[in-house]
Amino acid sequence: VKACIHRPTQGKVDERWRSFMKFQIKRARDYFQEAEDGVDCLDVKARWPVWSALILYRQILDSIEKNDYDNFSMRAYVPKAKKFTSLPMALFRAMVPQNQNK
Repeated sequence: VKACIHRPTQGKVDERWRSFMKFQIKRARDYFQEAEDGVDCLDVKARWPVWSALILYRQILDSIEKNDYDNFSMRAYVPKAKKFTSLPMALFRAMVPQNQNK
C-alpha cells in the first residue's frame, strides 16, 4: 500500500489515498455503530471499557480526517486531556442504557 500510493518524494498524500482512507473510515464508523447498538446487552461492568473504546477510536478517526488523511507523516492521536474529558461521557453511556426500547 505504502509503495504504491504514497509518494515519499512528493511529501504528500494523493487523491487515491484520500479516497481509500475515506472508505475505510466510513467502514470503521459503520462497525462502531453496530457495536454501539449491542453495548447495552453487555454486563454493566463491561460497558464502560467498550464505550470508552468506541468514543476514543472515533476521535482517532476524526484526527485522521483533520490531518487530511496523512497517516504516513502525521500521527493521528487523541490528546490525553481530551481522553480524560471523554471518559465521564463513556461512564454515563455505560450506566444509562441507550436502547431501552429494544
